[in-house]
Amino acid sequence: MPVERGLARLLGLRDVFVGPLASTQREQGLRARAAKTLSLLRTYPFVYVHLKGPDEPGHDGDAPRKKEVIEELDRFYFGPFLSGLDLSRVYLMVTADHATPCVLKGHSSDPVPLLLVGGPSARGRNPEARKFSERSGKEGALGLLTGPEIMGRLARRHDPTHD
Repeated sequence: MPVERGLARLLGLRDVFVGPLASTQREQGLRARAAKTLSLLRTYPFVYVHLKGPDEPGHDGDAPRKKEVIEELDRFYFGPFLSGLDLSRVYLMVTADHATPCVLKGHSSDPVPLLLVGGPSARGRNPEARKFSERSGKEGALGLLTGPEIMGRLARRHDPTHD
């Protein structure tokens, strides 16, 4: 991700590139990324992870493959990552940088799901939310937010002086 890596460098963040994700070794590569993320969270107060995968089948109009890729991310990255994470000590935000609907075979301005969880309190969390999807996102407590609003909300949750 040249743009993301360049922005990290401009912001003075340490750029840790794990390497390309080979299509033949997705499970191994995603598990390695989960382990690296957990390791970095022990050292740094902020870790940004950009996972590729669902965008390509979206451009191809291949909905079944897009579903498979999302399920692989869930199973091989988020499964190991979350099993090693203490959510009371960190804030976790999961979202997408854009929508790529298979019917369009391209990017759209459609809203994307947003998951924001963790920290010492459960402010704003919907205890009934059991899935992370477009449908469950419509039921969530956060509503429809812009990028700056999302970052502001994350900053407020991280601020120990904020009630």
